[in-house]
Amino acid sequence: MLPLIFQEDGSTQQAIHSAKDPESTVSVVSDDTDVFALLLYFYWSEKLQSTMTMQSPIKGRSSIDIKETSRMHSDIVPSVLALHAPYWLQLSCSNIWNWQDKAIKVSRQGHTLDQLGQSTEDLTDIVKQSTDFTAACYGCKAPCSSMTECRQQLWAQKTGKSTAAPKLCGLPPTTEAFKQNVYRAHFQVAQWYSAQSGDPPPVNVVDTDGKQMKQTSASSHKI
Repeated sequence: MLPLIFQEDGSTQQAIHSAKDPESTVSVVSDDTDVFALLLYFYWSEKLQSTMTMQSPIKGRSSIDIKETSRMHSDIVPSVLALHAPYWLQLSCSNIWNWQDKAIKVSRQGHTLDQLGQSTEDLTDIVKQSTDFTAACYGCKAPCSSMTECRQQLWAQKTGKSTAAPKLCGLPPTTEAFKQNVYRAHFQVAQWYSAQSGDPPPVNVVDTDGKQMKQTSASSHKI
């Protein structure tokens, strides 16, 4: 059977659908890390068995075996979309270039983002879980009740090691800024989780009261 080749992220859904045939060979041509995360997650969630690779459009770059990657990293694949969203949206670690490595390490230490993108979860709980996770990524040594507290703790840690004032860009965001980014990440992950569904998730992107992103029924939400 000839391989089925799909170009870029617009064909991700079709690629997953085609891969449901266990005898098929599917290749997706893209350098987009969003595409990689989506392929990896849905290969696992749909329990696919076909051959699937992700190829770079740039000649000379190596390809990624989605099937083998899913098998080798089965412990984090169920959470890969939530782990990827903070990096994509610069949730908080915009100055930590190796965010993905830190997120994976923290995830394997027992921290989780399993509420992110779940429309049934309360936003207050989602912010709390995201705060705990991100504080661990920054290396906070004590539990933090907010990102502002995490920011203060890291400032103290840095000033205790050096006489020079730490750069503000290397500190976490304030709680107020962090919440807005969590809402954005929550909305984005909800869209990803529903990518194989005919209906959009019951989450509204509009922050109508300046404090909390309202959640609506799927029948009234249009995208």
